[in-house]
Amino acid sequence: MAKVIENRILAHQSYTAPTGASGTGSFLQLSEVEERLTKLEKAQDPKDLTLKASSLYVELPHKEYMNAQCVTPGSDNTTYLFTKHGSKLLANLVLPGHFFKGLRQLSAMDEHGAKIATNAFQKFAGARDEQVMVRTINTRHPDDYNKAVRAIRSCHSTKYAPLSNLQLTRDLESALTSGVTFPDDATGAKGNVSYSTMPVLEWVLSDERMRMRFCGVDPAHAAFAAVLSAGSPFLDGEPMPVFEVHNSEVGMRRVVIRAGVFLADKGIFIGAYGLGGETSWTHRGNVSRIRHQLKSAIEDILTEANAVCEAYREAGEIEIEDAYTFLQKQIEHEVPQSVAKEITETLASQVAVKTLAPMQQPQVGSALQAALASLTTATLAEICDAVATVAKSSTDLSKQYDLEKLAATILHKGRKIAGAK
Repeated sequence: MAKVIENRILAHQSYTAPTGASGTGSFLQLSEVEERLTKLEKAQDPKDLTLKASSLYVELPHKEYMNAQCVTPGSDNTTYLFTKHGSKLLANLVLPGHFFKGLRQLSAMDEHGAKIATNAFQKFAGARDEQVMVRTINTRHPDDYNKAVRAIRSCHSTKYAPLSNLQLTRDLESALTSGVTFPDDATGAKGNVSYSTMPVLEWVLSDERMRMRFCGVDPAHAAFAAVLSAGSPFLDGEPMPVFEVHNSEVGMRRVVIRAGVFLADKGIFIGAYGLGGETSWTHRGNVSRIRHQLKSAIEDILTEANAVCEAYREAGEIEIEDAYTFLQKQIEHEVPQSVAKEITETLASQVAVKTLAPMQQPQVGSALQAALASLTTATLAEICDAVATVAKSSTDLSKQYDLEKLAATILHKGRKIAGAK
């Protein structure tokens, strides 16, 4: 089968809690993220080509990498490999629905099949007259990391408006440095606070997506917390307001800012519920509009994030009778059966750890089974924690997003059932 470059995780750094009396924890600053993205963009040297699909000669070789060359007069002789996403996007623009999978299977049969697949792709491409935008980058060859190759990363209509991860990070830093107007918890008076020095709790960068979780605790509160918690800007066990930023340079999702709550001691995130919990922008038109709207969007999202923190605190006092049945009802139509099983077992293991005496050390399996058999009550917060814990274990950012949103939905519904305001 003609091979493609699979999606890779390029960076993943999370907040590390302090250890020992003199520990300070480990986390990134926005300026460090910007520095790393600057180096990456320089190495990748992204370039967009505007051309007709028929201008690319695409080859689907047997057991080798799918590749393309530009055949327009005056073009260079660069041979481009394809990322997995780039190959799908070009195929979507050129081929009939679900046809690409068949061509790849044809190329896997033998050399003759590969030739037929290549000719078929070119036949369909020749019938496409519209211009497309092809995004290319330098990347490491998947079979030889000492070798750099040029790859087609994505393909879009010419109406697509790119926004790089680097530019978004710079815009975000500018918005935060200029000061966010936010009401003080104690007085209610509004003040202009710079959040640019607060830590990035988690930064995940792949070939296809970027997510950055940013601390929403203002510097004054962080300094107070540091005195009480060995240098950490977060109070142990305290839910912390957070907003996260999503982007995809290859068009896999909108630019998104979402509110939520972060539990530093557990390393888990629960999103906000409802439309007010996030703001998003499409990759269309002039992307400078995003820059101009970032500051006000962050102010709104931080307000929502603090509301989620308060809701989570209340959830710790709400006991759910027959927690197993309640959880099953919330997730049975939302996630695959295997994921539902993982969530319920995670909740059961949390209950087992909480209820067992300190000196008891049973086998994990027996403790889990006992907890599942006797799981009658759990707090709403514990139920939400179980969903968020499973989300954390996934390496797929899209699946994490959906599970964290599900945790937020359960938090909302549980409080509503309990009659919380």
